Amino acid sequence: MRVVTAIVGTLIGAVVAEVIGASRGLGWYIEHSAGQFDTTGVFAGLVVLMIIAMLGNGLMKRFEDRSLRWRGSNRTVLTGM
Repeated sequence: MRVVTAIVGTLIGAVVAEVIGASRGLGWYIEHSAGQFDTTGVFAGLVVLMIIAMLGNGLMKRFEDRSLRWRGSNRTVLTGM
């Protein structure tokens, strides 16, 4: 399992936990906005969540590439080129 996949799962778990049982946070904000029929608030929360996920994914990808330099490219292993 790649580290990036684990980070995505952790982010989803944190937001779901906030939706279910928190009184503040991004998941709570999205749920609260949905309860108030505030479409703009819901999409604003989702956009912020998407940006956080993209930044985390990029940082972990960079970290993974840097820490596993010895592995080489997957293309080299699979095609022999």
